Amino acid sequence: MKRVLVLGAGTGGTIVANMLTRELDLREWEVAVVDSAEEHHYQPGNLFIPFRLYGYEGREDVARPIRKPLSSKVRFVKGAVRAIDTEARRVECDGERLDYDFLVTALGCRLAPEEVEGLGPALGEGAIHTFYDLDHALAMQEPLARMESGRLVVDIADTPIKCPPAPIEFAFLADSFFRKKGVRDRIQITLVTPYAGAFTKPNTNRVLSQVAQEKGIEVVPNFLLASVDPEGRTIRSYGGEEVPFDLLCIVPPNLGPDVIEESGLGDGAGYCLTDPRTLRHRKAERVYVIGDVANIPTSKAGSVAHFEAET
Repeated sequence: MKRVLVLGAGTGGTIVANMLTRELDLREWEVAVVDSAEEHHYQPGNLFIPFRLYGYEGREDVARPIRKPLSSKVRFVKGAVRAIDTEARRVECDGERLDYDFLVTALGCRLAPEEVEGLGPALGEGAIHTFYDLDHALAMQEPLARMESGRLVVDIADTPIKCPPAPIEFAFLADSFFRKKGVRDRIQITLVTPYAGAFTKPNTNRVLSQVAQEKGIEVVPNFLLASVDPEGRTIRSYGGEEVPFDLLCIVPPNLGPDVIEESGLGDGAGYCLTDPRTLRHRKAERVYVIGDVANIPTSKAGSVAHFEAET
């Protein structure tokens, strides 16, 4: 029997695997998915978790067993991807070898706080938090609830990141959150970004910058993060600029999985070399790429992965 092997059971991997079970003759083809996670997370919910908004308050509101979104016709293999051999058409998965006829890499990207001096050990502790994964989003609930005054800094460490609008959305939600608490006049909100403005696209940047100004949110552009000082509560750019904070919500650098680089499929940052028109890997035959792990010039978002699955 021939096999399509999908690496990753996130949004992209799940959608494409389920679609393939409807498109292929399953008497001739097996669709298999590999993932090491215990849970499938609805990642957009992480934005609301720190504020306990819209019913997103606990783990149970965004997490489901990893197998649940997958079709019963998909073979699920629990384990981490250790190596990808595209010449032999074989994947090493926690000691198990899986051969394939076609491979779909949907391994997503990961947070890499260790890439920023001072950030790695401090993330999730004291005054330094993020909402870019579920555990950290939950950990941010109490610091936000306790904040009555001071400066909230929302910082984008580097690009690309998953869901580029999310940081400014967080700043807007924080504005509303503190207004409802009656403490907004005592809290300064600052968006610090490597972009030239509040957002990447000129028209969107113009509108969002105006909205931020109306809400009293300061925007610090062209800030390339070099280090975080947890004790001094400051962030510093490569140009020497410093921004103090009382509570820091940071978007750490996003990188692709190590196994992509180790298998010779990456672009130097762990993202797959991907043809933007076909989603084929640029160097490896019978390998396709979907979702955040692709290095195509579009947003890393669930909606994009959905459209890619239909390509």
